[in-house]
Amino acid sequence: MTRSYFHDEFRSANDQFSFIWCDATSIKQFEVLPNRLTKTIKQYFLGFSLANRKRVKHVVMDMNAQYASFIKFLFPNAEIIIDGFHIAQRIGNALDSVRKNIQKRIDDKQNNRAYKIMKSQWKIFHMMYEDLEKTKPYYMRGINEYLTQEQAIGIVFDEYPEFGQVWTAYQEIMKAMHNKDLSGFEDIITHYTIMGNDMDSAISTFAKNYKGIQNSITSKLSNGTR
Repeated sequence: MTRSYFHDEFRSANDQFSFIWCDATSIKQFEVLPNRLTKTIKQYFLGFSLANRKRVKHVVMDMNAQYASFIKFLFPNAEIIIDGFHIAQRIGNALDSVRKNIQKRIDDKQNNRAYKIMKSQWKIFHMMYEDLEKTKPYYMRGINEYLTQEQAIGIVFDEYPEFGQVWTAYQEIMKAMHNKDLSGFEDIITHYTIMGNDMDSAISTFAKNYKGIQNSITSKLSNGTR
């Protein structure tokens, strides 16, 4: 077996999820299993000898607790590496979830500028602050005003500061991952303040998978989806 491999899941025939595993270095595909059931995956890998499985040093994966429960059993010498794509996906989904919940709470959607910005310009909230346009206003469809991207998010955060706090957490996590800043990431997780929304769940998931994320920050391996 390869020393480093990644696995992931994808939607295949009949809208079912299948399990795929590949070499994490060359991205060479080894096998696609018909489903992602624990029984199926364990039976497949137990077909390899223990000596063979002991050769595996790294397993790149997502934060699915199902997989984490048996990886160490199958590959006793392997380190788990949480893939950066899935970290970014989880924190991005939390950001979107909070935004959508705020939008639902707004009664006068037709006349609310913040609502119009969140609905039509949602992509700018996923941009890093340093990449936002700050000097040249442009016509924003949906709100029908000339604004810079910085002005647009400012309008939203002034009215809904809780979303600004969530966005700040998103920015800090993404920056720590991009800069391979392990101490910065640890500081964010350690000093995070509960907000009562989906960002809490995302940060909790990161805390539970801290060792795998630590390995992700210090490793060049990926699950091939970046």
